[in-house]
Amino acid sequence: MVARIKDFVPVLVDVDKQSALARKYGVEAIPNAVFLDAKGNVVQRAVGYHDAAAFLKVADAAARQRGSAARRAAR
Repeated sequence: MVARIKDFVPVLVDVDKQSALARKYGVEAIPNAVFLDAKGNVVQRAVGYHDAAAFLKVADAAARQRGSAARRAAR
């Protein structure tokens, strides 16, 4: 699992203390994992509890999305 998410940088946000940031990314419930690209755009999200297998599917989708965006930008 660790190898598959090594390209992501996890950031823990306290939505009570950083409510503006939570609003910016549409976080209305916790737990909430938001995957962003380098420009801060949401590429994928996972709301609620996900076991490891389900979370990896979301992370894999985010990686594919990021890869697609990078290929489009390189053109």
